[in-house]
Amino acid sequence: MRFNHFVHKTKNDLYYCNTVTSFALPINSSKKQFEKYFFLKGQEFEAISYRLIQHNKTPYGLNKAVYKKKHAAISFVNTLQCNLRCLNCFISHQLTDAKPEETNLNQYTRFLTNYVDEYKCETISIDFIGGETLLRKDICDKVFDATSLFCKEKSIGFTSSIISNLTVNLNENIHKKFFSKFQTIRVSLDGDAESNNTQRVYRNSKAKNPFLQTLKNLKKLNDWGLSDRIYIQSAAALAFIKDENRVKNFYLMLGAVGVRLPRISLGIYSPNQDHGPTEEYIKYWKEQRRPQYRTCCTYRYMEHFVIHGNKIHANYHNLSNSEVGDLSDSIEIIEKKYKNYIFNNMPVLQDHNCLKCSVIGLCWGDCSSSIPFVKDSPSSYCDPQIFKDKLEEQNDLVKFMNSQIVHENS
Repeated sequence: MRFNHFVHKTKNDLYYCNTVTSFALPINSSKKQFEKYFFLKGQEFEAISYRLIQHNKTPYGLNKAVYKKKHAAISFVNTLQCNLRCLNCFISHQLTDAKPEETNLNQYTRFLTNYVDEYKCETISIDFIGGETLLRKDICDKVFDATSLFCKEKSIGFTSSIISNLTVNLNENIHKKFFSKFQTIRVSLDGDAESNNTQRVYRNSKAKNPFLQTLKNLKKLNDWGLSDRIYIQSAAALAFIKDENRVKNFYLMLGAVGVRLPRISLGIYSPNQDHGPTEEYIKYWKEQRRPQYRTCCTYRYMEHFVIHGNKIHANYHNLSNSEVGDLSDSIEIIEKKYKNYIFNNMPVLQDHNCLKCSVIGLCWGDCSSSIPFVKDSPSSYCDPQIFKDKLEEQNDLVKFMNSQIVHENS
């Protein structure tokens, strides 16, 4: 019996683990059992297809050990208008002054109904993204209220978040109630004033310091009793990240306006459609790679939806090439288009070196935001030995992979 290259034996010689499907089978399992769970040589594509597509048709996703509840994540693009023009913006090519299309709320709730009934969904999260979301808070209000009411009537869980650059003027009478709706408020701030203002530039304003405006608004949110909801996400310049004193002062400034240290995520300025990667960036990116067992949200079949107007997309970073349906479409049509999108666009599935890699299940090609430089050759920017070494050093591979052990008669 020959196994495919995704299968690894545990150090205690008790199990074989499939790092793509996250199933673990006792070493004495029958050939029929190994074939059933895609362990055999020649079943590589079946294993990948199961991991990416078929497992999402069950209430628990891949397996009960990995997914406790069936969850749907909605990224709602309420507008592609923005008051900034950031050098590191992933969607600068999509920004527009055009008035956003109004979402048909009847079609939206009908789509949610069809989806929840088909997939036995137990929780829904909605994340409002832009553009700058605060430029069309009226759309956020309508869609939030419709989603909240739907989940209440269906007796399913509901969580919400919003992302903003927080550079518009906040009015307590208007914005305090608005922000109080969301469990999470994610604020984009790319390091200290020098780092942030180099990358984040007002489009049509004489104001020169968006960093200061964001800091003032963070203080307002803190004064309104919302500090426990604030998370900072930074895509800062590498020079800033490597300067310990600047980073420390940045943390202190945020702490002074009520932001908690564990809620500051400091990442690196990334290449986009307009600016390719430097050698220094690629080196840093490789060094920071860590095992990720789930695919980027763009390729989470029928689990993550980007909704803009009345269209459903898979990829927020490329709306024009990732439409998987309309809110009025049947679930079957959306499933078919979503599946085709994944197999025709997911970089690791276009790269033969990735398909031959024994640790693809610990990588999946990273985030779709890296596509502008990775394109269809993620293996060119990857060192699989990092992930192979990680597997080798595990004394309990089953636990490390969060695998579900399947016995012969289960």
